[in-house]
This record gives sequence, C-alpha cells and structure tokens, in this order.
Amino acid sequence: MGLLVTALGDIAPVFMVLLAVVTATQLSIFGFIKASLATIAPIALTIVAIVGFVLVIKQLWETSDQFREAVINTWVAIKEFLQPIIQSISDFVMKIWSSMTSWWNENNELIKQTINTVWGWIKTFISIILDQVFAKVSLVWD
Repeated sequence: MGLLVTALGDIAPVFMVLLAVVTATQLSIFGFIKASLATIAPIALTIVAIVGFVLVIKQLWETSDQFREAVINTWVAIKEFLQPIIQSISDFVMKIWSSMTSWWNENNELIKQTINTVWGWIKTFISIILDQVFAKVSLVWD
C-alpha cells in the first residue's frame, strides 16, 4: 500500500502541471479530461497494472517458500542455459579480436607507408595546381 501511495505522490506533480495548463487555456476540466482520456487511460492502467504486479510478487516472495524456491530455481535454470551461449559469443569475439590484432600488427607499417605515399601524391598534385593558379592570378593581377 505504501508503494502505491508513493507512486501516486510521484505522479501528482504531473497532474498539477496539467491542471495549470487547463486553467491557463481556459478549458473546463471536464473538457480536458474528455479530450485527453484516450491518452491518459492506457498510461494510468499500465501504471496500476505494474504496481499491482510488483505488490503481488513482493507479497508472494515474503510469504510463500514454494514461490521463492520456484523463482530461485527458475533463475538458476535461466543462468545455466545462458552461460554457455554467452561463453560461446565471448570466445568468438575474442577470436575475431585476436585475429584483427594480429593482422594489424603484421600490416600497420605497410598501411602507414601506403597512406604516406598516397598523401605525398596528393600533396604534390595540389602543389602543382596551386602553383599554376598563383601564376595565372599573378599574370592577371599585374
């Protein structure tokens, strides 16, 4: 019950803001409720359902040893099922990462050299073009 009161206390400021908006726009509260019921109703029902579900689970956990044991056993079964899958994914990612690291270690100097060579060509090309442009501009300017 305390959880429900806390949840409603957290939602109250939202409704206060909505009330201020309604008052500021000169709408009647009934007109506002009617206009926004399609939006508010599903949200409110969802919140009530979640709070109710949590309260039921909490009550069962605190009062039923059978329920608590079933939840624990289910969690252990899920964990045991997922652990090999997660381990396989982890091993696969580590294998790929290791091969990428090896490839980079073998080829990084060649890549660096190729990039420097291509950059040198680009720099030479741009320098030639700029020299020609400056020469033409100088002729026109003078």
